[in-house]
Amino acid sequence: MIVSPQKKVLVSRNGSNAQLQRAIEAAVPLATAQTKQVASRFRGRNEKETAAKVFNYLKNQVNYKADRQDQNVQLPSALMRDRQADCKSYSLFTMGVLNNLGIPAKLRYASYSNDPTPTHVYVVTNKGTIIDAVYGKFNAEKPYTAKKDKSINGMNINYISGIGNMPAKKIGSIDWAKRTGVWNSLSAGQKAMVRTSQVFGLKVIARNLVLAVINKNGGAIASGLWKLRSSNPSKYRELEIKWLKLGGDVDKFNSTVKLGATKTPTGKQLVKVIDMVKKGQKVGVNLWVRAIVSGLLGGRIQGLGATGAEETAAATSSAPWWVPFLVDIIKVLGLALITSGVQPASSFDATELDMTDAGPSPTQASGILPAILAVGLIGGAVYMASKKGVKGKK
Repeated sequence: MIVSPQKKVLVSRNGSNAQLQRAIEAAVPLATAQTKQVASRFRGRNEKETAAKVFNYLKNQVNYKADRQDQNVQLPSALMRDRQADCKSYSLFTMGVLNNLGIPAKLRYASYSNDPTPTHVYVVTNKGTIIDAVYGKFNAEKPYTAKKDKSINGMNINYISGIGNMPAKKIGSIDWAKRTGVWNSLSAGQKAMVRTSQVFGLKVIARNLVLAVINKNGGAIASGLWKLRSSNPSKYRELEIKWLKLGGDVDKFNSTVKLGATKTPTGKQLVKVIDMVKKGQKVGVNLWVRAIVSGLLGGRIQGLGATGAEETAAATSSAPWWVPFLVDIIKVLGLALITSGVQPASSFDATELDMTDAGPSPTQASGILPAILAVGLIGGAVYMASKKGVKGKK
């Protein structure tokens, strides 16, 4: 569950363990942004001393409380405010601090029974230093029966926040908004939401998925948008503003529409979903995910670097943002969205789409942080899954 002072948005009911893992990993970039101002306090003379400072802070200053049925992933802002968290939130805080101090590390998911499904998560640096404040002994871990390490450093998370060696560039969405005068029409809260949305991991996944659909001209959506841009500019501008509020680069959105409109419409499974929406029928998230991730994109979402269950989990977790946006497009296009003649989806080449909408560079993220902290839009948990979620060691 995404929690802000204003509202709660259900991400997944009865979610899987894999979904919860994906939510933890997607939150690392925002955790990195939220710990930027405090990370220097933990800097030691070497990596091990730095790790020990993080360990001691969590062990001595933050009360451990395991989640029960409802699995919550608290961001560092909530952990530092409430001084209470479990293994998932300990790990997010640790990853955030280490990222800011340039220490490569990975999440370690561990199981302690015959069932390999993880029941605990903690952090291990690439040099092998263990940081598990739940276990209670520095640079040590409880013997496990199964483990899975997940690196969250370098290029494999550029799709979330640009952490890595990406060159600094203008924040496209704000640049477009100022250039067109839209920025001046937004309230202070809306401007802060735009900045926050740019670095929020699940929204970045959602934007990348929408761009991939448009790039493929899935369900003839790109063709319809390209016609709408000239036939009804005001309606098209409404969609541009919604994309802006989702944190997206509008210039990139427009260029992707132009490119997608040159391609043969594809994705017959998506057409079925579109027709259901046009008839006012309810479409479940699972059907959306099957139609797009499997039916249109061949199981790959640009920037995620893997296929199969992880992609489906990422698409499902980010569905509260990409599904409403696609529904808005379908409703705006209405009868103008011609889906007859759509071809079956071909294999998806993840390299064909330049996802420069993947989020700001570390330099830009530092400028976004004050707005995030000031507004407090995401002060608590970022995800809630089911009984099967990754739970802290009891």
